Amino acid sequence: MWDSHNRSPRECKLFGHAWFDAPTDWTPALPGGTPMTFRCERSGCVKKEVWGERTGAIVSRRYEYPDGYRYEQDEYRPRRDEMRQAWIDEIISEVREGRRAAAKKSAKKAAAP
Repeated sequence: MWDSHNRSPRECKLFGHAWFDAPTDWTPALPGGTPMTFRCERSGCVKKEVWGERTGAIVSRRYEYPDGYRYEQDEYRPRRDEMRQAWIDEIISEVREGRRAAAKKSAKKAAAP
């Protein structure tokens, strides 16, 4: 699940989802509530809630996950501290790679006639 090429699910698992309201195209099973739909702009997860019309309390909530988002039952699920460490390691690697590329570019310019 820790795919270095697809950061979106990782970012959501580490930082939380980036919800925005989305069109609601469903009807609650029980009357007396307002259906609300939210979609994560990074992972594509959908959160569907029913808000009580009188109190505004969340009456029910369910999530819909895109394929590949959830861990398989027998798949290792990293702890948050492991996810943070992997994130730090990846950022450090990217920064170092960027510095190496900049140094190479600078050296080529200096060597050019």
